[in-house]
Amino acid sequence: MAKLLLVVPKLWPHSMAIKSPSSGRKNLKGLLLPKIARLGLRNRPNWNQLLEDISGIANAAQSAAIYWLGETTDSLPSWLCRADPLHLRTAGGGLIAIPPNDDELTLEEAQTLVQALNQCLASTTYQLVIKTATHWYMTGEEALDLPVVPNSESLRGRFIDNSPFREPRFTGAQQLRTELEMCLFDQAWNKQQEQADKAPINGVWFWGGVAGYQPATACRRFQIYADAPLIKGCARAGRQSIDTLPQKLDPRLITHCKTGADLLFYIDTVFQNVHDVKQWTQQAEVLDRNWLRPAWQALQSGLVSELLLIDPGCLMLQCSHQQSRRWWRRWWRIWSTNSLFSSQLTETSTC
Repeated sequence: MAKLLLVVPKLWPHSMAIKSPSSGRKNLKGLLLPKIARLGLRNRPNWNQLLEDISGIANAAQSAAIYWLGETTDSLPSWLCRADPLHLRTAGGGLIAIPPNDDELTLEEAQTLVQALNQCLASTTYQLVIKTATHWYMTGEEALDLPVVPNSESLRGRFIDNSPFREPRFTGAQQLRTELEMCLFDQAWNKQQEQADKAPINGVWFWGGVAGYQPATACRRFQIYADAPLIKGCARAGRQSIDTLPQKLDPRLITHCKTGADLLFYIDTVFQNVHDVKQWTQQAEVLDRNWLRPAWQALQSGLVSELLLIDPGCLMLQCSHQQSRRWWRRWWRIWSTNSLFSSQLTETSTC
C-alpha cells in the first residue's frame, strides 16, 4: 500500500512581525536581491515606497503538508514522487495550517484528523501517516496565485480547482486532492474549528516540506528561500538543526550530498533596525558574498544541476546548469550600494 505523509512542523521558525516606523504596518514585506533589481536604478525610495514596491509574505506561520511517498501502480503520475509535497491549507487565506493568531495544531489534533481521514480513505490504496518535517520548501500566497478557500459548508459537494497543476497529465493528482478535500470537509474536527472561529484545514496544496526522504532519481538542485528582510547569512542546510546553521554556503555541503536529494537552504534573519538602510545593505552584501556567489559558482561548475531563488512574495527565478552561460550574464545593481551580484536567472513566475 502506498503511503502519504502528513508532515507536521517542528523547527519551522516564525518570521518577525515588524511595524514600519512611518506607516505602522505589520509584517515587513520580504526582500530578495532579484526583486530589488526590478525597482531599477532610481533614487533611494522612502520607507513607504519601499513597502509598496517590494511584495513579500504577509503572514508567515508554521505549515503542515502531505507528502507523497513510495512506489505505486495507481494512476498518480510519477512526477509526484519527486515533486514538492502537498500543503494543507487553512481557510484563513495563507499557506498555513497553524493560524498566526491561533492555537497551534498539536500532534494529538493532527493524529485525530488523520485517523478520521484514513477511515474515509479505507476503500482506496492510500493511507495517511504523521511525520515531522526535517526541512522545508516555502513560498508565499501570491506565488501560487491561488484563491482563498471558503468554509467547509459552502464547499460541500463541489469540485475545487485549487491546484496550479491543471494539465491533463496531472489528472491523478487532482483526483487525489479532491478525494482528500471532500474528506476534510466532513470532519468533526474542522467543524469544531469553524464553530470556535478558528481556521479549519480544508484544502490540499502542492507545496510544503519534506521529511528526509527523496527518491534516488531526484534531480540535484540548490534552493534558497527567503521569508524576511535581508538577511543575515543564516540557512538550514539539508538535515541540519536550526541551531547549527552555517554562516555561509560551504562547497562541502554540496559535494558530500550522497543521496542525490535537493539541497535546501532556508535564509532567515535576526533583524533589529530594519529601517536602517546602511545596515540593510551591509546584510545584502553578506548574503551576496556568502550565499549567492558560491551558489552561482556551484552551478557553473556543475556541482548542482539547477538553482532556484524564490521570494515568498511572488517572484520565482530559475536557472539550470545548461542555461547558466546563456542567462547568468546580467549584473543586478543593488540600490544605495555599489556592490553588484551576477545573475543569469530566468523569471518563471510573477505576480
